[in-house]
Amino acid sequence: MHSPTRSRAIATLAVLALWMLVTRLPDASQLLHLRDASLAVFFIGGLLLRRTAPFVLLLALAVGIDALVFARTDMLHVCLSPAYAFLFPAYALLWFGGRALSLRFDGRAPGLALAAVTGVVCVVASFAISNGSFYLLSGAFGELSLGGFASQFLRYSPGFVLTGSAWVCAGLAVIALLLRQGVLAPTPRAA
Repeated sequence: MHSPTRSRAIATLAVLALWMLVTRLPDASQLLHLRDASLAVFFIGGLLLRRTAPFVLLLALAVGIDALVFARTDMLHVCLSPAYAFLFPAYALLWFGGRALSLRFDGRAPGLALAAVTGVVCVVASFAISNGSFYLLSGAFGELSLGGFASQFLRYSPGFVLTGSAWVCAGLAVIALLLRQGVLAPTPRAA
């Protein structure tokens, strides 16, 4: 028999996995016109679940989705390079950023504002890791330079950062609503 806390964690993990599936799988995301919410899934996951096991499960899901996409499309040669391994620390940064807030987050306005700002900072830093590693290690760019990286970063960051930040804020709004409705309980504070 599961404890209420364990059952809630399993339900939260299931919702986060579904959120990732619906927005990361091309068929579903294109049908629903949704952008990838993976950055927010990892941040919110860290905030709500904290433990490492759910992080590993969501990471495996992300890799599994990517493997499926690579098998069905011609994206393998574009996306799979030594840089792909840097998605792991990029997602870990989001998870542990959320986790760092988890014991102080209660869903009230100050905590929501702090979580939103932290989430946006984590999204930017995560994107810098993934984009920087792709620039350096993918082999897709000729001559590497700081200016070249800055150009690539500025070209792609608005879409990724705005999408990731919007999903983080939407997730936090849902969490605040669920806390107010009593569906979620605030994370117990450490003694």
